Amino acid sequence: MGRFFVLNKFEHPPTFGAVVRLGRFGILKYMKTILKVLGVVVGLFILSLIFITSAKVSSTTKDASETKVSAQAYVDTLIPEITTNWDSQKLINSADQELLTISSPENITNSFKDIKTQLGDLKNYEGSSIESYNFTTLDGKKNNSVTLTSNVVLEKASATIDIVVTSTNGNDWKVNQFNIVKK
Repeated sequence: MGRFFVLNKFEHPPTFGAVVRLGRFGILKYMKTILKVLGVVVGLFILSLIFITSAKVSSTTKDASETKVSAQAYVDTLIPEITTNWDSQKLINSADQELLTISSPENITNSFKDIKTQLGDLKNYEGSSIESYNFTTLDGKKNNSVTLTSNVVLEKASATIDIVVTSTNGNDWKVNQFNIVKK
């Protein structure tokens, strides 16, 4: 059961080799164009991914920088307010729930009375420096945590205050840890 071809006097019956040859050159011509277009599309896709990723990294870096500056400004305002006369209520009002669970307001008040007796009130605040910054996302919440160290000169001694402040979803800063070390 062969195939029948209608031939005029100028046509030759197609042969397998002729079909392959015709197909090879025709397909290759279109394949080169298709591959070029595909290469351009893939290249543009990769470039757009690089651009989006670099923009996101740049945005995250900017946000982290702003967050650190904000935390440092908060601490540089809070520490003098607390240490000027060791106002425990200022720390209690600024504390997060975790700090108040670990140390009750009464315990904080009693500790501040002892510190005031041993070290005295603030004479000079030397500012804070950022020791570490952490950013995490948990259950859809963006949590920032900044650890800062501040040097203070008190009436009876110098001290270092290590403080950790936290912020969730860009809300106000809260004190998570407050440690005083006499020098």
